[in-house]
Amino acid sequence: MIDVFLSYARNDEAQARQLKELLERRGFAVTWDGDLLPGPDYPQQIEKAVHAARCVVVLWTPDSVGSHWVLEEATLGRDQGKLVPAKLRDVEPPLGFRLSQTVDLRGWHGGADHPGIRRLETGVRAHFTEPPPQPAPSPKPLRWMARLGLLAPSLFAASAVAVLSWWPAPATLEADVLTTRFRFHTSAAEPQPLFREMPVRSLAVRGFDEVRLPPQSETRVAGSDAPLSGFGLVLHPSGADPARISVRPVDPRESLSIDGVSALLAEVTLDVPEPGSIGVTVRGAKVNAGASMPAEVQMIATACAGSAPAWPLDQPSVTLRSRVAPSSRLLEFSSAKGPLRLVLGLVPEPGPQTLKAVTADHIEFLQQASSGVVESTIVSGVLQFPGRNQPLSANDFLMLEATRPFQVRRVDLSAGGALRVHLYGRAGAVSYGPPGYLKRERFTMLSALARHYFLAGAVALIVWLLPQWWAWRWFRRAV
Repeated sequence: MIDVFLSYARNDEAQARQLKELLERRGFAVTWDGDLLPGPDYPQQIEKAVHAARCVVVLWTPDSVGSHWVLEEATLGRDQGKLVPAKLRDVEPPLGFRLSQTVDLRGWHGGADHPGIRRLETGVRAHFTEPPPQPAPSPKPLRWMARLGLLAPSLFAASAVAVLSWWPAPATLEADVLTTRFRFHTSAAEPQPLFREMPVRSLAVRGFDEVRLPPQSETRVAGSDAPLSGFGLVLHPSGADPARISVRPVDPRESLSIDGVSALLAEVTLDVPEPGSIGVTVRGAKVNAGASMPAEVQMIATACAGSAPAWPLDQPSVTLRSRVAPSSRLLEFSSAKGPLRLVLGLVPEPGPQTLKAVTADHIEFLQQASSGVVESTIVSGVLQFPGRNQPLSANDFLMLEATRPFQVRRVDLSAGGALRVHLYGRAGAVSYGPPGYLKRERFTMLSALARHYFLAGAVALIVWLLPQWWAWRWFRRAV
């Protein structure tokens, strides 16, 4: 038995299909031209289907009012007194159909809550001489399923807490530390200046690949009064490890000036090998530097091989004396293999001497002793991060992880045999405390919310209380 024959234009097939499926869910047996077999008797099949249906629903649109097939099907339904017209668009029905009450389905997009759908269903049921079919009632869920539904909000809240506990949320940290050694990684896109201008008493370079001395106005080799003018020197390691070059002024009152030290993708370690000096170890990337020398300097190259046009030098030790202008750039070196080590003999001057800020990540204040035990290098300090102002004592450890990136804002060299380091930036985790009681703080979205009580309460209301209220209403209806 066919309850409804659906007539529509081909361009309206998408909405016609939605209406067909909705009526079928309401228990009606619906057919349309798509259910018929193609062939020469296709018009006869349409006529039989219209005659067999209890009612004919026609969908008026700008396309259907001009369709001969739709007009034929609507005419059959009207002549048999079982036509239920509806319009999907703002269109006037064709002549002969304007006196019929037309259901308004304009603005309908497939939902069951449109007022026109209820009117259409009432019009269809009016053509039934016997009780129309009713959709089968959906069975109520089992009681144990309903009770399980009450647990769903709690399970959802627990899942949300787990996600918030895992979700990283870097926090702002600041530390002021007095230390004898600390290490950091630098991973800038361009070579990053580690040190800018700095007056030093002497300079020692170890573990280098190449040192270039540009031509000077007058250069003298130790033990010889013959000046070497206009020659450049290139020094390489001669096999000893590590090769070393030492540069110092002949006149103790004179001093060197470091023009700059820069590195790219490197691990940098600063320490204090002796009071008044600073040691710099750079591993993993190329390092460039330059120095300006006073008028009288002395250079000693140990375990190096040097070369110059018309003056080859191949000795284990070379002593040079140079006369250069104070602003000349004399020394350049690079290291692609490492480790490269600089030892700067600082010139004692009143007031603090400061190294400018560099960008760093994964900062550590520790070293490995000769016995193999890892030791802290902190003398004293203070660590600040949200909710904590933590003093640091001698031998306390401090490690900053997942920095985004961090800044070594200042390294003060005026603390005698130690470095005073000021750090600032955002980090994903920090480990601190004495040996055996090391505490690790990992900054997550949950810890960030916990610092804001009002926001934490609002999130708890959203992720638990509202779903719990909805689950309780569903439980009451289910049981």
